[in-house]
Amino acid sequence: MDYLIFILGLVLLAFLILLWRYAKIKGRIEQRARQIFEEWRERELEATSARKAELLFEEWKQRYEKEIRKDAIEKSKAVIVGNVSEHFIPYLPEFRYNPKDARFIGSPIDLIYSTGLMRES
Repeated sequence: MDYLIFILGLVLLAFLILLWRYAKIKGRIEQRARQIFEEWRERELEATSARKAELLFEEWKQRYEKEIRKDAIEKSKAVIVGNVSEHFIPYLPEFRYNPKDARFIGSPIDLIYSTGLMRES
């Protein structure tokens, strides 16, 4: 009978050890599963956010593309008119000096004027 109680005690001890190890492993598995899920969720949220931002940008582009192009054309026209007008400034009636003495240089200096030095003798 003592032998049977001893074996039953060993079985019970083995069962408790296995139960304790099962609980420990189960905890680790649940923790790892949670970690994998959180990593996946973060990647999905980032991907979803990127897609949403891309869609919003495309929508914004379609809505404002005509205005953006119109603005770019207007700015381009203003630059061209400015560049052309720089060449004609010496010939305007408001220009107080002799146009023959003015020389257009370009960027960053538009004109150089020197009294009488540029004229041909």
